[in-house]
Amino acid sequence: MASTPADVLWEYDPFIRTFKDGRRLRIRPDVFTRPTCVNSKDILITPEHSAVTIENSNIFCQESVLSARLYLPKGANIYSKLPLLIYFHGGGFCIESAFCATYHNYLNYLVEKANVVAVSVNYRRASEFPVPFAFEDSWTAVRWVFAQQPKEFSPPQEQWLRDYANFDKVYMAGDSAGATITHNMAVRAGTDPKFNGKFSGILVVHPYFLGSQPIPGEGSEMDDMLKLWFAIQTTRTGCEDPSLDDPLINPIKDPNFSKLAPKRVLVCVAEKDGLVHRGKLYYDELMKSEWVKGGGVVELFESFGEGHVFHTSKLISAKADELMKKDAKILFGIKEGNKLIGNFGVRGVSISSISLFGDITDHIGHNCECGYRHKIASFSLSSRVGMTKSDPKNYVHSPATATTASELTVSEGYDNGAFPRCILALEVQAMVLLLNVVLVFFAFVATGIYNIT
Repeated sequence: MASTPADVLWEYDPFIRTFKDGRRLRIRPDVFTRPTCVNSKDILITPEHSAVTIENSNIFCQESVLSARLYLPKGANIYSKLPLLIYFHGGGFCIESAFCATYHNYLNYLVEKANVVAVSVNYRRASEFPVPFAFEDSWTAVRWVFAQQPKEFSPPQEQWLRDYANFDKVYMAGDSAGATITHNMAVRAGTDPKFNGKFSGILVVHPYFLGSQPIPGEGSEMDDMLKLWFAIQTTRTGCEDPSLDDPLINPIKDPNFSKLAPKRVLVCVAEKDGLVHRGKLYYDELMKSEWVKGGGVVELFESFGEGHVFHTSKLISAKADELMKKDAKILFGIKEGNKLIGNFGVRGVSISSISLFGDITDHIGHNCECGYRHKIASFSLSSRVGMTKSDPKNYVHSPATATTASELTVSEGYDNGAFPRCILALEVQAMVLLLNVVLVFFAFVATGIYNIT
């Protein structure tokens, strides 16, 4: 039925509107964005932990399915597997999705820069599916990911994860509500005796944490964030319920706080974010926890002069690039430095220093410098060469052109300069191999002559 301002009890634009009769309404509509820039495809995750590749994008209009978008860097090969990143999008548990323009563009950029395989989880959201649906869906997705590890006598795994992902280097990351989910999944992985996966680290970016008691620095800007937590749950209309100390949203109150599965955590906060103080408190409590005493390492990174999740809307900016480099350091264990050009496929970072977070050697020889770029305003690629081929088994959406299931294609998507650079790199590698063969041949010849004499 039509609503009037008099029917509205409270709203938090652009997240959710609460009516006096108890109804909830998501304010911002979704805009479905097709995969571009790097190889990507969409899947449904079923309760049996199997995946079904999506051939009809209209299915994503249904809020009743758990799904994900997978990302694979150009140039990935099965002989040198890549780190695997499980990503949880933000949006206050009620807006945004793994398929919206904001997170599709961000994951494209992250996968390109960091050279990782990524699973962007599309958990179900309020108001149709109130909390804790988002957490339960995310845990199902985590278990599904680890079920794709290559093993004997197992059901068919998802091809990209089976062939290209290094399950010894699995990370989780998320921003805002997605950061809240990331922490909770790390705790659950550390406390569920049936879980057999292993995480190398997590990235907790601008986390949406709350608490019943204000902490120093918090002001009136927190009021709407507190109300939002109640609006995305069941049928509550007020803030009388004491669930602000629910461990899902207030990790400090969780008796399992020190049981994080990964031993590496990067906490990212932004100076002008109303949640900055909660993020710093989370870092401080981790530093004092048994988790650190047991060998856990946590690092805090603050973006000065920026607000909440600024990096998803300002992809091409100095501060966002600084944050991206910090993320890459966690994912690769490398220090920020000069731009790297060549077969490493890591943009904006150098291998001048190996840190405690990992080893760069697994990533050598993967990507040529394929400089994919896209215009943020129009969500389109510049200088693309349309090298497209059909693949009836693993549909990947073609950028900005596919409108029906029959038009979904695999898109190579090299830019004008990238393809020649890739070919040149392959030619150089072939020449080096040929030279090695020649040298070995002459060595055998020389050895034979010496033996005769």
